[in-house]
Amino acid sequence: MIFLGLIWYHRKKIAAAPKQGDNRGLIFVGIGVFFFVLAARCLQPRLALAALPFLIYGSVFYLWGKHTARIILFPCAFLIFLIPFGAIEQATFRLQFVITAAIGFLCKLVGLHVDAIGTTLTASDNRFNFMIAEGCSGIRSLTAMAMLTAIYVHVTQNRLWKKIVIFGFSVLFALVGNVGRIFTIVLVAKFVNPKFAEGLYHDYSDWFFFPIALLAMLLFGRFLNSPLFSKRVELTESPAS
Repeated sequence: MIFLGLIWYHRKKIAAAPKQGDNRGLIFVGIGVFFFVLAARCLQPRLALAALPFLIYGSVFYLWGKHTARIILFPCAFLIFLIPFGAIEQATFRLQFVITAAIGFLCKLVGLHVDAIGTTLTASDNRFNFMIAEGCSGIRSLTAMAMLTAIYVHVTQNRLWKKIVIFGFSVLFALVGNVGRIFTIVLVAKFVNPKFAEGLYHDYSDWFFFPIALLAMLLFGRFLNSPLFSKRVELTESPAS
C-alpha cells in the first residue's frame, strides 16, 4: 500500500517525464530473475521478495527509460522492507542493556530510586521488578521507525546528505521512543500501581512509542534545516580564500 501511495505521490512527475525505452533496464530485470530462481532453488522466500524491487524497476527502465525509472527508484527501494528481518532479532540484544541504562539515568535524574542492573529495573523498595525484554528493543520497532524515517526524508528533504544523515539516525529515534515508553511504565508503576503498569498499561504503551520517536525525528530534521546549522555547513564546505 505504501509503495502504491508513493507512486501516486509522484504521479505528476511520472506523467511529465520523457519516455523512451532503454535496453539497460533488462540488466535489473535479469538480477531480479536471478534472485527469484535462486529463491526457488534454495527454498528461501526472502530472496524472492528481494527480487521484486529489481523486477519492477528494471521493467519500468526498459519500457519507459531512465527518467521515469529515476522517479520510481525510491518506491522500488522501499519494497526492501517487505523482507522479514526476524532472523536478526538477536542482533538487538545489546540494545536491551542500552535501554536499561538509559532508564536508570532518567530515574536518577528525576529522583526515582530505581536500580538498573543488566536488563532489570528494580525499585529500591522492591515495589516492582521489571525486565527489559527483546520486544522492547526488537527489530520490529527499529524497522517500523526506519520505514517512517525513509518516507519522511524522501518527502521533506531536498539534499542527499540530509536524507542519509536523518535516515542513519532512525535507530536512535527508535531507541528514544522505546526509552520514553518504558520510562512511562516505570512512572505508572511507581506512582499508580505496579500490576497495572506491567499488565494493561504495558500492553497499550506502544501508543507512546511512535509519538516520542516521531518527535525525536522531527526535531532532528528541524535542527539539520535550521539556519544556524546550515551556515556552519556552508562555511565548512566553502573553499578557503
